[in-house]
Amino acid sequence: MAFGVKPLSTTEFAHSAELYEYIESLKSDPNGNVEEHFILLHVLEIYLSNIYPNDASDQDVIKLWMMNWMDKLCSLENPYYLCNKMAQLFALVFAADFPTRWPDFIHEIFLQKLNCAASVEFFLRTLIALDAEVVDQDINRTKLMLDRNAQIKDAMREYCINDIAGTWINFLNVSSGVKIRELCLEVITCYVDWIDIHLVVNDATIPLIIACAQSEETSEAATHALCAIIEKGMSTEEKFKLVKAFLILFQEKKLFSTNADNVDLIIHTGLLVNTIALSLIDCYYDFLNLQQFDRVQECLHAVNSLLQPMLFCFSSENMEVSQTILDFLRRYIGLFKNNVVNPEFISFLRQVAIITLNKFEAPDNFNFENDGEEELDFFEYRKQLKSLLTTIGAFAPDEVLRILEENVKIFCDNWQQMKISQIETILRLTSILSEIFCNNFANCVTDAAIRAKNLILQVLSSNVTCCGISFINELFFDISSRYEKLLISDPKPLNSILEAFLDNRGLRHPSSRLRTRCAYLFCRFVKTHKKALGDRSQIVLSSLTDFLGFSSTSGFLTYDDQKCIYEAISALIIHGSLNNGMKKQYITELLNSLLKKFLDGMDRLEKCENTEERQLIYQFLCNVVGYSARVAKPFSSEYIKNCDCAEIFSRLISVYQCVFTLSIDKVLFPIIVNLCKNVQISPEHSITDLEYLDDVVLFADSYNEL
Repeated sequence: MAFGVKPLSTTEFAHSAELYEYIESLKSDPNGNVEEHFILLHVLEIYLSNIYPNDASDQDVIKLWMMNWMDKLCSLENPYYLCNKMAQLFALVFAADFPTRWPDFIHEIFLQKLNCAASVEFFLRTLIALDAEVVDQDINRTKLMLDRNAQIKDAMREYCINDIAGTWINFLNVSSGVKIRELCLEVITCYVDWIDIHLVVNDATIPLIIACAQSEETSEAATHALCAIIEKGMSTEEKFKLVKAFLILFQEKKLFSTNADNVDLIIHTGLLVNTIALSLIDCYYDFLNLQQFDRVQECLHAVNSLLQPMLFCFSSENMEVSQTILDFLRRYIGLFKNNVVNPEFISFLRQVAIITLNKFEAPDNFNFENDGEEELDFFEYRKQLKSLLTTIGAFAPDEVLRILEENVKIFCDNWQQMKISQIETILRLTSILSEIFCNNFANCVTDAAIRAKNLILQVLSSNVTCCGISFINELFFDISSRYEKLLISDPKPLNSILEAFLDNRGLRHPSSRLRTRCAYLFCRFVKTHKKALGDRSQIVLSSLTDFLGFSSTSGFLTYDDQKCIYEAISALIIHGSLNNGMKKQYITELLNSLLKKFLDGMDRLEKCENTEERQLIYQFLCNVVGYSARVAKPFSSEYIKNCDCAEIFSRLISVYQCVFTLSIDKVLFPIIVNLCKNVQISPEHSITDLEYLDDVVLFADSYNEL
């Protein structure tokens, strides 16, 4: 087979020669046939994609190749992957030739050659490939391609889609075999969106699709086809009549399975219920806008008839099943946004709230410290549940709070006897209360807000961090940070939270991940509650001393962790209950210790000739300056004056300026810039005469805080 391709350049010819030699080598390989076949098909795909659409000189050769494949289908058994690849190539030819160059493509290649199951399967696979090539809206296309695709669809409606749809009736018959029925249903799912609805919704086709839905072998494919039919765009009146007829039919044919042992069938039930309900809700709003109130009530009545199968699916232990109807649940509750809420609706919300809160608990074998696919799927599921709880909380906060209050009481009284997943659930729900009720609880005026605030305070007053489990403790400290404004107004739990931060439940915990998180949260905790912690500042400072070194216990913390500790210590000194003399003493001792480390490092640098060791010293110096910058961060010019610390800060920067005479200035420059930005020294200790200060100021504008 020879195609009229353009002459090859020298480079292209060399590559072609290499390819030819490789293919020849595959011929002698017993296992090389498959790879050889795919290489040749890939070459053909490139030709059909790039050359053939603009050059029909090889059309006869292409037709011969296609006819030859179709003739051999019934006598040879081909693997699925090969059939799918060939279907893709046939679709490329169709897109290039139809309708202009080959208007009878479908009839000549397929409809006259459906002589066996293999040819039928290949025909259906080609239709699916054609959908991907021409219709699939998830693929970004140029305007030229969109215009081409629109032309192809218009021509198919005119020339061949009626005949194609006519074959589906035969293919959906039980005698056709499972694979053919599945493929045919997939084709219907793809095509129903843009063809005449009556080609599918008719007395011949629908009963066959329903029969497929009743069969376990084809239920999934039939469900997707039915959902696609229901979702097809049409006028509101037509959509309502269609969906209502389907609802009656599905109920008569018992398609809404309640067989809890068959997860797949329940998933299909959930998909059908969700699709019908969403369409009815769309009709509800359309009829409401048109002021057709009789139709509005009919829609509402039809939706209400789906509540029981919806609750059945939602309450399933299988996460995938309950996910199928979450959109229905949210939108159904939204129907009552501007309506009077009746007792029946509140009772329904109570049921949904109970199920939702129960589903928040992770499975028994769940690994909270893993980031695998299973864990990510569950966390995504939780986001959907949270959204649902927020919707419920807007209508019936009392129902959500009543359940939470019962669970939090059990938690506070006896968390030691609870499963880890139950503890995590209580803490997680506590952490999202502000989102569920859209309130930060700093200023509570409603009964619901006050009750929610009390729940948070109860949890934060518990000693659950004694469990020692890292992800539980991390979640607890996150909650204390999330509700920091609440703790400002009601600081009773602060002391117990502070103790948890300082001992082996927080900063001294064996988990490095938890220690890192605690270092950041502790710094934030201290800065937020600096006044409330003032009386305990000396005790806290003594507890943190061993975190300030560069070895031993401080090895628990990384450089970034230690920066947070230095900043927290500085804030405690400034805002603690110490007198100004003590504050000056503490700050001076702290900064002098850093200066000593810096000068020792400089001495080591002068004596060191080893490149690798010098790099380590550079990093050490960077760390020291970084710690100094964090100590300076909480200071304003007023605080420097009150604490009489201007002299030590001036000396600090004077010593650090020597770095600008070294080759390592690029390493330390941004950090020293940051230090200069943080420190506002009084005029009598001005640093304006420092060498390179103008450069520092200019450079500072281009750096954010490290």
